[in-house]
Amino acid sequence: KKKKKPKDLRAVLRSRDRNWLKCWFDNGGPRSVATCIQFSPIRDVQLEAVQTIYQLINVRLGLDYFTAGMGDLKGDKMHTLTVMVLMLPKFDNKTSVLALQLLCAVATEAPKSLDAVFTKVFRAKPRYWVLVDLVS
Repeated sequence: KKKKKPKDLRAVLRSRDRNWLKCWFDNGGPRSVATCIQFSPIRDVQLEAVQTIYQLINVRLGLDYFTAGMGDLKGDKMHTLTVMVLMLPKFDNKTSVLALQLLCAVATEAPKSLDAVFTKVFRAKPRYWVLVDLVS
């Protein structure tokens, strides 16, 4: 099996096979959209940063539509993080994209200071992530 190259979030947003997000934006968004972003594998050291992102987002961006679940993978201190993102049309496109990038940045970088995420968020490159089925 060949290892898939990690994609820049912006490249994923632009790619034709991941155009549901663009479609959502272009159509103004349905009343609610839920999708999963899965990060795998995720190191033990990253969990604390990931677990605090919801509070961080609520404080800084006023968003409250994120839930997450974590499961153990076989191996030493490796985990799979699944993030459920519920998007509501009251949030503008820029904020929604920022929130997605913020999630990717925290899950992949595990910054010592979460404030650092905001300076890095547009340059964040997730190492592993998969967009799972869109549910509306």
